[in-house]
Amino acid sequence: MSERGAPTAMWPSVDGQDGFDLARADARLVVHREGLPDVTLPIERPEFLIGRALQGVDLTLDDEAVSRQHARLSVNERGYFRLEDLGSTNGIIYQGRRVKRLNLVDGDVFEIGEARLEFFAKMDRFKPPEPPKKAPPRQDSVFADVSIPEPGPDVAPAGGDDEVLGWDPRAAAQTPAPEGGSEPDAEE
Repeated sequence: MSERGAPTAMWPSVDGQDGFDLARADARLVVHREGLPDVTLPIERPEFLIGRALQGVDLTLDDEAVSRQHARLSVNERGYFRLEDLGSTNGIIYQGRRVKRLNLVDGDVFEIGEARLEFFAKMDRFKPPEPPKKAPPRQDSVFADVSIPEPGPDVAPAGGDDEVLGWDPRAAAQTPAPEGGSEPDAEE
C-alpha cells in the first residue's frame, strides 16, 4: 500500500447520484515492457481482468509467467480500486513483495510477470490541503498601537531610591499610627 493509504469514505454526490463515478476518476493502467512501447489502457468498467488468455481478459500479457486469468482490478461504489490475485502461480509483486490483494491509489506501481504496470486515477480526497489563510491583525487589541521604549542606562531618579519604589517618607510621617500601636516601646 502506498504511504497515502486508500480511500475510506464515500465519494461525494455527483450530478445528483450518490457514489463513485468511474468516468470522473479517469482511471488507467500504463503497461511498461522491456523492448516494447508503453501502452496506456483506460479502466472504463468496474472490473478489469489481466491475464495471458486471448479472450475474456481486458489486458493480455504474452508471458509464460502470467496465468490465463491472473489478476482482477475492480472498483466499488465507495471508490476503492482493488487489485486481486486470482490464484496465479507467480502472483503480483508490489514494492518487491508478493501480494494477494492491494488497494491501489494514484501512482502505485506493481508487476505481473515481466510487465511493470502503473495505476493512475484522479482521487479528489488526496489533494493537498490548502494552506490556512493568515488572519488580519486584530484592531480591537489593546496592544495594537503600543510601542514599548527600549530601557535606557540605569540612572537613579533625582529623589533617591524611595522615589523609585513609589514610597513617600513625608506622607508616611503624617499618617497617624493605627490604634493598638505598632510603634516600638520606649526603652526603660
